[in-house]
Amino acid sequence: MNNPFKDVTLLIFTVVILFGFGNKYKLADIIDSDYITTDDGPAINWTEDRKLTQSDFKATQKGYKAHTAAITSSSFGYDISIQNGEVNGHIYVRFYCNSSWWNPKSLESDRSEEILQHEQLHFDICELYGRKMYKEILTLKKLNKLNQKNLNRMYSKLEKEYQKYQNRYDKETDHSLNSKSQKRWNARVQDDIVRSQTYADYYTF
Repeated sequence: MNNPFKDVTLLIFTVVILFGFGNKYKLADIIDSDYITTDDGPAINWTEDRKLTQSDFKATQKGYKAHTAAITSSSFGYDISIQNGEVNGHIYVRFYCNSSWWNPKSLESDRSEEILQHEQLHFDICELYGRKMYKEILTLKKLNKLNQKNLNRMYSKLEKEYQKYQNRYDKETDHSLNSKSQKRWNARVQDDIVRSQTYADYYTF
């Protein structure tokens, strides 16, 4: 973050999102109705009905020098298996609780709901890219071109696009401080979620 705060008594609300990609995170087991367990601790699979809450941010240290209101760690990715040249796999979109941090000072702020909404949209954008990946995979399968090389190439392209889109979101909304821009982004992303519903069933391919 490049936002130095001039007065230590003034809380500057900014948000950092951690990006994760590829098959770093393995298939997870369900541990209760809200969380699944992964190698990196409890996580939340994106669903339309399950929205983030402040209690989902379980990291005790932010790990950044910048003054922030929250840190979100979410990723879209995949696990694959190849047998006799045939590629099968699993796509996921997850929020990682133990590496997501909520500034305790934000709990006392009248902007806590706005901050949480901003964080949720980061997660929603991650979902959009999970769907984009599934769409690309279906196209490769239809063309009989789904292999490790093409999958890696496609994923690298989406990864770069995703980072740029998330950074653009933070810049245009000023990390939720620009309420008008935040509302525009809320509407834009939710419209994209509806339009991409065809590719929401991405759990296996």
